[in-house]
Amino acid sequence: MSPRLRRYEWIVVAFFVYIALLAVAMGRWVGVAAAVIGMAMVIGLARVDVVAEATWSRRLRDWMAPGYILAAYWSLEPLARGQESRLYDGYWVQWDRALLYGYGLRPVVELAGPALPFTLELVYLLLYGLPTAMIGWFYYQRRRDRLNDFLEVLFASALLTYALIPLMPSAPPHLEFPHADLPQYLSVIRRLNLWLQKSADITAGVFPSGHVTVGVACWLGFRRAMPQRIGLQRSLFVYVVLLMLATIYGRYHYVVDVVAAVVVSGISFALVERYAPASGVAKRAEVVAAANLV
Repeated sequence: MSPRLRRYEWIVVAFFVYIALLAVAMGRWVGVAAAVIGMAMVIGLARVDVVAEATWSRRLRDWMAPGYILAAYWSLEPLARGQESRLYDGYWVQWDRALLYGYGLRPVVELAGPALPFTLELVYLLLYGLPTAMIGWFYYQRRRDRLNDFLEVLFASALLTYALIPLMPSAPPHLEFPHADLPQYLSVIRRLNLWLQKSADITAGVFPSGHVTVGVACWLGFRRAMPQRIGLQRSLFVYVVLLMLATIYGRYHYVVDVVAAVVVSGISFALVERYAPASGVAKRAEVVAAANLV
């Protein structure tokens, strides 16, 4: 009996095949093992669901999706190439400084004291739980039937970003330039963000920004799955804008990382829309028709 993978699960499997091939080319056998384990996890859980044919197995499969993102991200660590391969950081930081000082981003953020810097750090922290929160929203609203439409955009965007990271080694600017351009305020939330990066982050690279990609993909994926929920779409858009500011102001990413993440997310969204039409296309047409009658 075949495991009958969902479309977003095929994206995950394809990503791990890519990582395995890249690891073989680089002679990183730990990377090959990590990719094989990742594939086995996805296919194995799908097999369990097919055999069980139960509500609990379908739900387990849904809620494991954020775990696949984390597993894919950590699978990049065996492919890290070290500081000597970072060729672009010195150029990228000049563009950041033009935005931070030339265009006044840092003075504007700090104009009213620690309130906005604290908010930006909180926005950055909350991203870690955003995919799980979005799954919870679909369950709470009893719209599990649209969840896969959301997850397809999320995985296409996130995993295309992760596929590019080993090809452009770089380090977060707050580590590469530890005494320059840092925020004036060191809140407890910033300390937590820095601790998480030190404890659980990878060293393979930061281009494009995985944080921004996941944020943008959640917004675009929700637009695709629930086009009639305009209010939440706008809230997610505001969140994504604040997230971009947080990554640059907090020196977690370069401006170029953020721009690349937006481009990758847009391309991924377009490809998914073109080659994997949403299951809610008919319902979306009904929403448009109803709006035209008002």
